[in-house]
Amino acid sequence: MPSAFETHARRLRFQALGIACHEFKLETLLLGHHQDDNIETTIWRLSTGATGLGLGGIPEVARIPECHGLFGASESWSTTSIPTKPPTKPQPKVRFDNQKQGFITFPNPNDRTDIIYSNLTSNVKMASPGIFICRPLLSFTKASLLETCHKNNVPYVSDPTNFDPTLTPRNAIRSLRTSNSLPRALGSQSILSLIRSSKDLLQRSNELSNYLLSSQCRILDFDPKAGSAVIQFLDPSPASMDPQLATLSESRTRQIQTIVLRRITELVSPFPDSHFSLRSYGSLVSNVFPGADGSHGASATSNDQKRRKAFTVAGVLFQRLTNEASTLEKSQDPRPGGDNIWLLSRQPFMKGRDPVTQINVSPSGSFTPWVLWDNRYWMRLRLVPVDRDPSELGDQLISVPLTIRPFHKFDIERIRKDGVKSRPQGQTNKDTGAERKMPGTFEHVKALLSAEAPAQLRFTLPVVSRDGTVSKPERPLGQKVWQQLTLPTLDYRLSGHSAKYSSLNEVELVHLRCRWKLKWQWMYKMIDTEALRLMGWPVDKDAEEA
Repeated sequence: MPSAFETHARRLRFQALGIACHEFKLETLLLGHHQDDNIETTIWRLSTGATGLGLGGIPEVARIPECHGLFGASESWSTTSIPTKPPTKPQPKVRFDNQKQGFITFPNPNDRTDIIYSNLTSNVKMASPGIFICRPLLSFTKASLLETCHKNNVPYVSDPTNFDPTLTPRNAIRSLRTSNSLPRALGSQSILSLIRSSKDLLQRSNELSNYLLSSQCRILDFDPKAGSAVIQFLDPSPASMDPQLATLSESRTRQIQTIVLRRITELVSPFPDSHFSLRSYGSLVSNVFPGADGSHGASATSNDQKRRKAFTVAGVLFQRLTNEASTLEKSQDPRPGGDNIWLLSRQPFMKGRDPVTQINVSPSGSFTPWVLWDNRYWMRLRLVPVDRDPSELGDQLISVPLTIRPFHKFDIERIRKDGVKSRPQGQTNKDTGAERKMPGTFEHVKALLSAEAPAQLRFTLPVVSRDGTVSKPERPLGQKVWQQLTLPTLDYRLSGHSAKYSSLNEVELVHLRCRWKLKWQWMYKMIDTEALRLMGWPVDKDAEEA
């Protein structure tokens, strides 16, 4: 179909442009869209039922489209750093009971505890926006641009398919405008006025969403390593209510709450930004924002029960947490809604839909290309020899097939069985206290996951495993093996604990009868750091600007 062809061609065109920009280290791409294109786009959106915020026309500046997952083009031009365990904020602990009820506690910052995962990095790299596109000609009509080209002898190309009204809806709209067949309400000046009004509305909505984030939303924890966040939604009160929000109508307030809910969800979502329309979030606003539905009495009680139920949106699971630190709630947050706390995490994977990425890692010592796993984590791997020059292997220098997949329950059972074998040489103590401090043992892994990824959250973490052929010194070449190697985002190795390492992000394995170090690098997806800052998370200035 022509529409499918146009869509496919657009995607390939932008991907080719994105790759070229990355190769030539160009951060900005200029496009030639003009005022007529803007008008046609808005008329098309009107015809599809768009209203309000959806009628702002073509943006003058935006991130390059159709390049999601293409490293160097989209959301990966460079990296920034964000803290995950800032010393200025008490680190809450989340746990779940046997009934899957969630609880949160806040430790006394003055208490010293033996944290077995204290070797985890406190800062995480995060992808920056990538390539931007700019449209400097949106204020000029096509006729004026053509006249300029003629006067200055500037050559240009006209696509004859743009004038076939049967080919695309845009062409049909262009034909109607050219023949003056559209009503006055769809004339150029009317549409331009509509675009300006919609842009003003969008800008004001973004400002109001910032006010709401800062006054009624508090981020208690943000952990990109596990892909989770803990958010507290506060009841509005005359003392805390921002004056900018106090005068809004009920419908307008709900609209701003919907924008905020989407911004918060996208911190954890496995989908690109704005992948889901605001309509997808509208019906769920009352689940988290107190008083969002204006209910009172029995109806309000019913809605409070509704707010205690878990729900999913945009691939994110919202789970209500009960605040066990009552002293913190009463002393630091006297407002109603102090217990309206939610854990946000990646929705559990559907059966048969696990994101699985196969990577062949060459023993050459070079990193593999970056890959985007589950739309949340950028990763790359490399092999470094330990005791042998790779050139000595000659024609035997073959790649190691590795897999990045979700952590599974059978991984835990494998760790349980292999825990004793993974101990450093000479360690035979089976005491539980000793095992808790011994990396690689079942007790140590269990304590780590309990702290970083409680309950079902751990099964959304990526694990690097080895599926294929291997040869240990005492075994023949070509033997089939399966081996867990690492939880890369936790910088935690699941094997090779008897070896010595210079950093957390490496693990030893045997390949071609030689010992190698598998090294990895990762970074979290690009997120809205402004939303983090407004909710009280310490964000570096560089991260905000990115």
